[in-house]
Amino acid sequence: MPNGCAARNSSRGAPVVRLVHHAARAGLSGAVLALAPQAAREAAQACAHRQAAALYALALDHASALAAHELAALHVAHADECMLVNRDDDAMASRRRSLALHRQLGDRLAEGLDLRALARIEWSRGSPQAGQPYAQAAIEVLGQAGAARELAMACATMAQLHLLSETSAPACEWGLKALDLLEGLGDAEGLAYALNTVGTAQLRSQDAPEGWVRLHRSLAI
Repeated sequence: MPNGCAARNSSRGAPVVRLVHHAARAGLSGAVLALAPQAAREAAQACAHRQAAALYALALDHASALAAHELAALHVAHADECMLVNRDDDAMASRRRSLALHRQLGDRLAEGLDLRALARIEWSRGSPQAGQPYAQAAIEVLGQAGAARELAMACATMAQLHLLSETSAPACEWGLKALDLLEGLGDAEGLAYALNTVGTAQLRSQDAPEGWVRLHRSLAI
């Protein structure tokens, strides 16, 4: 079934995901690569994240001829979906691959985002200390790239990675750096994230009123 035929069948109402599986069984790599990412996006929108991850993985199996930036984007999408279904090892493998590709391309912003994502995956895997070098590298790269919002989120991630340390001081320090950046940007998602982390860190050692204020503000956002 050539790509044109796949498009015609799709227009007649055949589900894209069904066309993907027909193409895969027929060994039609071009059709799989054309249709699988679309089917994965549709699955993700329907909250079928396990299916989305499998479809991105299928696309990657047929992606050897893709340009580096397109291949990197597929790895990022696959990693994000894997994170949503607790497939942390698969997410780590895809993010490491996208990191290598973005470095090859000289895309510093994307490199910083990959590094922050790798730090968060280590947190999810229960290894916050292993995530700290990734977060530090993300902070350095994003600072050089002049990406204020992304830098703030990397600082907030570093704060989260320190949240369960012996002392809460580093979590507060990094979280407050993130808040300083985010307050000026008016970024609701980032503010909620950083406020939650700083408030939690402050309450770990004492019943600090400012900790409760930050948690309540985070909740309100």
